[in-house]
Amino acid sequence: MSYYASILLTYFFIDVVAALGLDFQVGLSGILNFGFILFQSIGAYTVAVVTLGPPAKWFGTQTYFVGWSVPFPVAFLLAIVVGVVLSFLVGMLVLRRLRSSYQAIVLLSLMLVCYDVVVSTPSLFNGTTGLGSIPHPLQSTLGLSYTGYQWAYTVFCGVVCAVVFVLVRIVYRSPFGRLLAASREGEEATEALGLNVFRMRMVAMMVGGGLASLSGAMLVGSVAAWSPNSWSFFE
Repeated sequence: MSYYASILLTYFFIDVVAALGLDFQVGLSGILNFGFILFQSIGAYTVAVVTLGPPAKWFGTQTYFVGWSVPFPVAFLLAIVVGVVLSFLVGMLVLRRLRSSYQAIVLLSLMLVCYDVVVSTPSLFNGTTGLGSIPHPLQSTLGLSYTGYQWAYTVFCGVVCAVVFVLVRIVYRSPFGRLLAASREGEEATEALGLNVFRMRMVAMMVGGGLASLSGAMLVGSVAAWSPNSWSFFE
C-alpha cells in the first residue's frame, strides 16, 4: 500500500508540472497546443538516449541514436533544453502566421507526423517497441530498497513540482504575465499599444515546452521505459 501511494503521488506531481506548462501556453497565452504531448515525449526520449549508454550494450535488442551515459541531473537539464529548442522551432513555424484554431490543427498534425516518423524509423528510438531499462536517477548511488527509493523519488518530484508552481505563479502575477493575458483576450488591441505579441507568445511557447519536457523526464525516470504507445493520439 505504501509503494502504491508513492506511485500515485509521483504521478500527481508529474501531472501538475505538465498541467502548469500547458496552462502557461493555453490558459495564460491563448496558444492552442493540441500537440502538447509531443513535447513531453521528447523530454522522455532525451533522458532515455543520454542515459542508456551505447546501443551495442543491448546486443541488438534496442536501437537508438546518441547513446550517452550522462549523470543525473544533467540528463534532466538536457531534456529541458531540447524541449525549449523544439518549442522555439515549432513556434517560429506556427505562431508567426497562424491564429487560434489553425494553431491547434497544425500542432496536432505535427504531433501525428512526428509519431509516424518515430514508429517507422527504429534507429531513432527503437520504433514501436520503444526503450526500456532506462536508469532510475541516483538509484545505485543512494543504496535504498526499491520502496525506499520510490519514496525518495516521490519527494524529489514533489520538490520540483513546488518550485515550478511558485515560479509560474510569480510569472502569472508579473507585468509580463498580465501582458500575456491581455494578448490572449485581445491580440489586436495589445499590438496597438506597440507590444510584440509574437515575441511574448514565443516565450510562453518555450516555457511551456520546457515544462512539458521536464514532466516527461520525470515520468520516464519513474517508469524506466518509453514507447510510442505512451504518447499516441489517444493519450
